[in-house]
Amino acid sequence: MTIAAQLNLSELNLDGTHAIAKKGGESVAYQGRKKAKTTNILPITDGEGFIIASTGLIAGNHNDAFNLKAHLQTAFKSMKQLGLLIEGAFFNADKAFDTKAAR
Repeated sequence: MTIAAQLNLSELNLDGTHAIAKKGGESVAYQGRKKAKTTNILPITDGEGFIIASTGLIAGNHNDAFNLKAHLQTAFKSMKQLGLLIEGAFFNADKAFDTKAAR
């Protein structure tokens, strides 16, 4: 059985996470709420919590919805290139992502 066959693609979940970048790195910026330089990434998981796609790194001074439309288009294109069948899946995200651009 392939890995793709074991995924629960009836449900896709999006959330953002900030990581403190103590040694610098790609897309790092000061995040006042964390009082540190951070980077942000938005993983998309299947119904079981396995990461199936993600955005690139986003500078930590931006909120989760920053440039969301472009990030989602890239992530969904990546899933389709992998042959993941996501048509008809429920897409869950918290209210931070509820923007006109994302609808």
